[in-house]
Amino acid sequence: MTPQATQADTATQADNTPARGPTVWIAWAVLVLLLAASLVPVARFAQTSAAWLDFPYPRAGSEGLILYETLLVKRGGDLYSPITPERFISGPYPPVYYYLAAPLLPDSLPDFSRPGAVDSIFAGGRTVSLVAAIVAAVMVALLVVLQGGYGRPGRRGRAVGLAGGALGGLLLLSLPQVTVWATRFRGDMLMAALTAA
Repeated sequence: MTPQATQADTATQADNTPARGPTVWIAWAVLVLLLAASLVPVARFAQTSAAWLDFPYPRAGSEGLILYETLLVKRGGDLYSPITPERFISGPYPPVYYYLAAPLLPDSLPDFSRPGAVDSIFAGGRTVSLVAAIVAAVMVALLVVLQGGYGRPGRRGRAVGLAGGALGGLLLLSLPQVTVWATRFRGDMLMAALTAA
């Protein structure tokens, strides 16, 4: 064997040897701190979602319009027919969100005679959005896991990939935009989930 081949083999072995020492512990400590720090915004995400999910009235951001369009789908109407003075479709999105939310709408309108005890007609569509937000977070986590180290040899590579994936998914849920839109009767989070998938 030539000296050059021996040096190349040694360099290859050095590249495949996992890092040891304080650098590894510092990296793990930073990762654990990031995971712990993400728990506060994720808890805020859960608290905000729980508060808005059953809110009986439309929120800003065109929930009423999307509810109207979803009711049209539920009753067999056409979202993409020409605009008339009697019927106006504000933003005819692709129909996937409407088709998912329509079966979750109640068959009758809520009883508004008891203002403090109105059932939410929006809860079904908001649930679709919330599930879509969680699916998007899972897809981001999977993307990080599959691209970021799970395929590396050894338990450490898999552990880093899994921890990084968990952090990626939690960071998505901690974004203020996701916190706001995850319980809106709109297709935005479904679009994010389908894009991530």
